[in-house]
Amino acid sequence: MRAIFSQSTTELRAGWRVYERVGGGSQRRDAKVAVDAETTSQVIAEKHIGDRIRRLRLKKSMGLVELGQRTGLSASFLSQLETGRVVPTLRNLARIAMVFSKDFVVLL
Repeated sequence: MRAIFSQSTTELRAGWRVYERVGGGSQRRDAKVAVDAETTSQVIAEKHIGDRIRRLRLKKSMGLVELGQRTGLSASFLSQLETGRVVPTLRNLARIAMVFSKDFVVLL
């Protein structure tokens, strides 16, 4: 979670936490931000989740079909995930990470 400091609330990106300066300190409050598809896709692309999955898969000399069989996900879905066309759930990231004996946080 990223944080910003501001005197007044302005337009925020999804997933940002707002701290308003009050007197000498700062006071935390969670911003209510609508999440749209474009913002979500942008965040996923910036995180390079698909690239990380692809690198792990190729490092193990594994094809999409084999990864799909091990995770219970389709090769088509995994391809879309690697190219950033779909947004993964935490459950799907955990399934993929388990195949590579990694914590799913590594993919984020």
